[in-house]
Amino acid sequence: MRGKVAVACIAILAALSVAGVAFAKHILYAEVVSVNASTRTLTVDIQGLQWTCNVVERAHTLADLKPGDKIGIIYTESKKGRPLCHHVFPVPTGG
Repeated sequence: MRGKVAVACIAILAALSVAGVAFAKHILYAEVVSVNASTRTLTVDIQGLQWTCNVVERAHTLADLKPGDKIGIIYTESKKGRPLCHHVFPVPTGG
């Protein structure tokens, strides 16, 4: 199962590089705390720290996310240093 997740992550990173994302890409895994569809922001918990990012239009339908969801995020930082989320994907939980 982990192999499938790793392959999916590699495929996503490859797709983003072809799409022309010019900045360094970062990936993290977190739990959704809150979603604000009107401002297209996503707040997540990363090992006890809350982190908020702006979600680009094509990244994900925010209506699909709810607090408690385990997700992966691929993001870059804007010129002002704010995180810009380019892709959100579900992370399978053990079981």
